[in-house]
Formats: sequence, structure tokens, C-alpha cells
Amino acid sequence: MLKLVDSRKIGRCSMDFLGEERLNEQKKIRLEKLNLLKEDGQNPFKITKFEVDSNSNEIKFNFDDLNEKEVRVAGRLMSKRVMGKASFFRIQDKQGQIQCYVQRDDIGPEEYQWFKKYD
Repeated sequence: MLKLVDSRKIGRCSMDFLGEERLNEQKKIRLEKLNLLKEDGQNPFKITKFEVDSNSNEIKFNFDDLNEKEVRVAGRLMSKRVMGKASFFRIQDKQGQIQCYVQRDDIGPEEYQWFKKYD
């Protein structure tokens, strides 16, 4: 038997499920990160242009040809695993996802510290 539910009640339940306390904690964390950027002289709202020359599928399908070459991709950071001086992360772009690897020695200690704070 199919039971009909008022969608307006579902909306209220889902907000209650998240809880105001959890939302306040997320807001607090985001404000702390914003303040850290500002204290370091970074403008978190600066509009920048990033030239992209590849996408995730091109890299995956042409990996042998691109090995040891620098490529520029952009996308959403989906996951990150920081392991001391090196990290793995996954980026999702319009074509799919790709796993990337970064070393502190390749980008420098200061930039690596910022990378570890990305979410």
C-alpha cells in the first residue's frame, strides 16, 4: 500500500533532523576558516581566472602520453587524505573524477599548509 505524505512536513522534518546545533557548529567552523584567511592577508572573495587545459577524462585516457607533463584541471574537491608530507585528493569536473597527488616539497611548505585546510 502506498502512503501519501505532505511534502511540507518532510521539509520541516529534514531541517529538524539536521538540528540547529549542528548547523551552528558548521557556521562556526566556516567563520573560523574565513577569519584565518583574512588574518593571513588572503581575500577569500577575490575573483581569479584559472586557465584549464585538460579535464579528468582526457587525463585518464591519455595518461601514458601525459606522464611527467604538467596539466591544469579545475573542479570540486570531493575528498582529501593528508599523510604527512604528501596527500591524495579527488577532483570532480564536468567530465568525471580524477585522483591527484601532491607533495609538500613540490609546492612548498607554506602552500602545503593552505592545501591541508582546503575543504
